[in-house]
Amino acid sequence: TCFGGAGSSSAEMVTGWAPGGVPNRIQPDMGLRIRKGSVFVRQVHYNLQKYQGQGDRTTVELELASTPPPYRLMLAPIANPDGLSIKAGDAEAEQTIPVPGQLLMQYLRIPEVVITSVTPHMHTLGTSTTTTVDGQTLVELPRWDFHWQQAYMFQSPVAVRSNQLIMVTCTWDNSYANQPVVNGQKQMPRDVSWGEGTLDEMCVTFLGLRIPRVMSP
Repeated sequence: TCFGGAGSSSAEMVTGWAPGGVPNRIQPDMGLRIRKGSVFVRQVHYNLQKYQGQGDRTTVELELASTPPPYRLMLAPIANPDGLSIKAGDAEAEQTIPVPGQLLMQYLRIPEVVITSVTPHMHTLGTSTTTTVDGQTLVELPRWDFHWQQAYMFQSPVAVRSNQLIMVTCTWDNSYANQPVVNGQKQMPRDVSWGEGTLDEMCVTFLGLRIPRVMSP
């Protein structure tokens, strides 16, 4: 019943859904690890302005592997919440998040960085987002649409060397023309920072990382 987060610093993301998303079936040689006795926490964002007392019909369906696959899939968010600051009226706000491959390996305690998917996420002020490795584009969305969010899975995984740089870039339009209409009223631009609410903002890319099961932390 709390607002935001799983309420645990040790929680690992299993899956997620955003407007426009479709069910995901990962590659057969990988699996998300769920330890015996784990407690599942489900975070749901409700639109209270449209709520008419219908109740919650949200369901989650998971497929369990009969035998452990050779690789473990880890979903790693790349973000800098404290560095996100969008000034009122700024039509070309931008945040860039650089992450060296070596730093990602050390932070997640993984032996290698092999990217199998990229899932970008922003809110309604977003205009574009790009994820690159040393200038090589993994995913580029030049016309961000909050109502159409996808996980992009690669046919061939992308290996990242320790000296290479993973870069996430997000841009926003916080001008008056791009403000939402709430209860029939056009909103005035305001300073926007990181937050869980739809009228707050985010710049995050979830990397799907393939880790050899025998070497996973």
